[in-house]
Parts: sequence; C-alpha cells; structure tokens
Amino acid sequence: MIKNKWVKFTLFVLLMTGFWILYEMMHARFFLHSPYHFVLRRDVLAPAAVAAAVGYLMYLRK
Repeated sequence: MIKNKWVKFTLFVLLMTGFWILYEMMHARFFLHSPYHFVLRRDVLAPAAVAAAVGYLMYLRK
C-alpha cells in the first residue's frame, strides 16, 4: 500500500490520463471508424485537469 499521498495523487493523474487517451483511441477506431487525431489540449491537458481535480478531492483534501 502506498502511504505517501503525493505519490498516490501523481499516479492517479497519470493513470487516468493514460486511460482517457486509450479510451479515445478505441472509441475512434471501433465506434466512429475514423482515424485517431491527437490534439494536446483535448487529449492530455483536459483529462489531466479533470484527474487533478478528482485526485485532489480523493487524496489531498483533509
């Protein structure tokens, strides 16, 4: 079990951003039948901001 709350928070943000990108790729491929277009703002910054907000509420708030 990880005891450091900052490590938990960082892992949460990284994993959620990765899963979000993976979901977007699979959605484009299997449901929309179109190629995946990577855009930094939409594919990294937006999910990282959402994950940071949720991670703050889950791990950093007292």
